[in-house]
Amino acid sequence: MKYCDSNEKYLRPTLYCNCRAPEIIAMANHLGAFKKSDYEFAETAFEFCKRNLILEIMPMDGVVETLKRGTGTCLQINSVFAALCRAAGIKARYKLFAAIESQSMYEEVYDPMMRRWYDALGYFSLEGDIEVYVDGKWVVAHAGPTPERQAAMGVPITKFGEESIGVWFDAIPGTMFISESLPYGVGLLSRALMKLAPATVEKINKNILNQIEKGKKILGRMGEKEYDEEVRKRFHMKIPKVSIEKSKKIIFKNE
Repeated sequence: MKYCDSNEKYLRPTLYCNCRAPEIIAMANHLGAFKKSDYEFAETAFEFCKRNLILEIMPMDGVVETLKRGTGTCLQINSVFAALCRAAGIKARYKLFAAIESQSMYEEVYDPMMRRWYDALGYFSLEGDIEVYVDGKWVVAHAGPTPERQAAMGVPITKFGEESIGVWFDAIPGTMFISESLPYGVGLLSRALMKLAPATVEKINKNILNQIEKGKKILGRMGEKEYDEEVRKRFHMKIPKVSIEKSKKIIFKNE
């Protein structure tokens, strides 16, 4: 099967994003690589990842494992999208940032421990969109949330060419950067969370599935196109208000 074997930046394999894996090459060809225009293929790959890969908090692993499993974190799902584009000869890069979550994610997905973590830091983790180079320009996309999850969150059903920032994420100023690869330390947070708070991870993943079921009912009642058109008329992203409580001072008495 045909694939891009260039060692050029944004076309070569990187950490967790092996675009030369046989499974990725096979899927890229199945989706129309080298037959469709670059824009059409990138849009097809985006829709495939968005509609077939489900969010699950877990330790970082590669695109092949994510593709076979059908689940992964936002970064894992977006890495599959990037790998498919690179395999098809379309440059793909990460636009990474420290993410401020939406009110819906904070209330419906996080458990009490994660809310305390978020309140303490003001953000949860590193997140990012993917930018692909088509028709002479970089086009942004984020394949992480399924339409059902977006309906449950009350946000528009984003399309290829639309970013996550201002929809269900915001970026802490000064944290955004462009990268060919995910950073080496990106898997540390997920591994630490799995080890230190497995019950929290289980609860979050259960809440994600509940969110998907909630979204299915909304889309089943309204229809995907009708829902998206309606929500775009009035949408404004809401973010949680973080309040810092004053703690009691520690007093050392002289003996």
